[in-house]
Amino acid sequence: MTSLVGMSPDSNLRPAPAAVTRVRSLRVGIVLAALLACLAAASEAADLDWPPFLPRTGSARTDSAVEKIWKDTTFERNLGAAPLDIPVALYVALIDAPEVVAAAAKHLGVASDVVTLLPDGSYELTSPDGSRATIQVLLTKPLERVTLSHGQLVFHGLKINGSILGLLQLSTVGGDVHQKLTAHVHIDNPVLAWLTRTFLPLLSSKVGEVLSRGFRTTGAVATWAGKHREAFCPWQAASGFPRERLQPVADAAGCS
Repeated sequence: MTSLVGMSPDSNLRPAPAAVTRVRSLRVGIVLAALLACLAAASEAADLDWPPFLPRTGSARTDSAVEKIWKDTTFERNLGAAPLDIPVALYVALIDAPEVVAAAAKHLGVASDVVTLLPDGSYELTSPDGSRATIQVLLTKPLERVTLSHGQLVFHGLKINGSILGLLQLSTVGGDVHQKLTAHVHIDNPVLAWLTRTFLPLLSSKVGEVLSRGFRTTGAVATWAGKHREAFCPWQAASGFPRERLQPVADAAGCS
């Protein structure tokens, strides 16, 4: 019988070198997996703070405003409009010159809003009911625009301050222009925002009505420019807007 006293203390208790390597590899694998999971969770959380359709603007003030809307959206509206039988190039030129659209709409008698181009390239819109907004174009693609607006909506005598992050997407089907607008709306007053989410869908409907009116106004001007060049071209030439603002519209309408 072999004496236990004569046994080497490490002969049966120390694991083999290969086993040690496997255990260490397993531990490293677990740590790496946990680290990757944390990084993925952090990345996902960061993505939730910023819209996927918009790169960072590089302006701390603008990025902060976008994050505020995206993280605390009061409600979202998805809007469309009737297809327009006009060249898409003409429609794009017009939406990039909203002050021209507003003046043409007033000339046609279809709207009374006033749009002013500001020195920084943004736009100021004023409506007859006292509503107003400043609109900034954040992203321009051939058939896509992302805008940030902040202003005041007059609703049943109440002045409601808020912001909108808008994604406008254009497409062509059979020669017609189709458009879709997704509006992420943030109401500044937290109590009113809560009431709107819970009890007051009327405010959401009012915002949708205002945005839809913009579709109709631009559509009316685009149809006039596309179908009645003999009237539109002389009007735009005499409108008094700077040539650099009118030229893309005139070219797309075939006025030159």
